[in-house]
Amino acid sequence: FLSPRIESALMEEIDRVMTAENMQTFWDDQIGPHLQSEETRTKIVEILVGAIRSHAPDIAARIKPWLVETIQTWCREKTGIASVVLEPLAGMLADFLISEQTIEKGLKDWLMRNETSTLLRNELSHATQVLRDYLRSPEAKGKVGDFVLGVRARFKVGLCSYLDKNLAS
Repeated sequence: FLSPRIESALMEEIDRVMTAENMQTFWDDQIGPHLQSEETRTKIVEILVGAIRSHAPDIAARIKPWLVETIQTWCREKTGIASVVLEPLAGMLADFLISEQTIEKGLKDWLMRNETSTLLRNELSHATQVLRDYLRSPEAKGKVGDFVLGVRARFKVGLCSYLDKNLAS
């Protein structure tokens, strides 16, 4: 008899606490001010820059197919030469442009510049404001409501499982 009562009481509390309005208030009181803090944004940017720098070789490798295709298209349009002839040349040019000395190094260097950090901090500030405004929109209320229902359902499943396994002890 205890398990359904505990479950019911906790689910009622979740329904009372997890509302779109409470999530908006939590954003306004807790998350938003932290993201507007210069110190917090600097830390986030440092983490992002470090992550991007560590993935620079992968980013460069992902750019290469696009670059090869772009070079081939440009050459075809400018010269009319068939892609069979241009493909090896485009591949060699793309290899050169993406090598450690060029795009990959340029990306790493760009990420280390002060103006890049400033740009990223400003973008993070702007994104924070956009998200805050979105959370106040009618569209967000429906989506937040759907999110809350999903969280509630997952919590209920986890709670039932936990109570079944542990309540007796």
